[in-house]
Amino acid sequence: RWGMLFADLNDARRVTFLEDLVRRERLPPQGFFAETGRHLGELENFYEFQMFLSLVDKHDADSPAIQQQVAGFLDHRNFFLARRAYDYLADRELDDKTSRQVAEFREQHRDRL
Repeated sequence: RWGMLFADLNDARRVTFLEDLVRRERLPPQGFFAETGRHLGELENFYEFQMFLSLVDKHDADSPAIQQQVAGFLDHRNFFLARRAYDYLADRELDDKTSRQVAEFREQHRDRL
């Protein structure tokens, strides 16, 4: 439900929605991170991506599924998004595949990190 709602919003409304969640102290609704995380790959806006990752950190909601979605941004054409994904993943405990992706990104872009 939350994932579909998130995916159906236009950029401006998604930003407003995420800003509202960031301002709140309480945890977003049950299932929000899992369902919304499935739609991360559709984001093209750095601010939206940043806010979502901030929410994950704020509520300690990291998971292997979210990490896999974030790892998909490591080869994004927008280097700012790719770098933010790298920063998010770099110091986390990751599965082998995601860990390799992070290491490859670090090696490929070491002059830009």
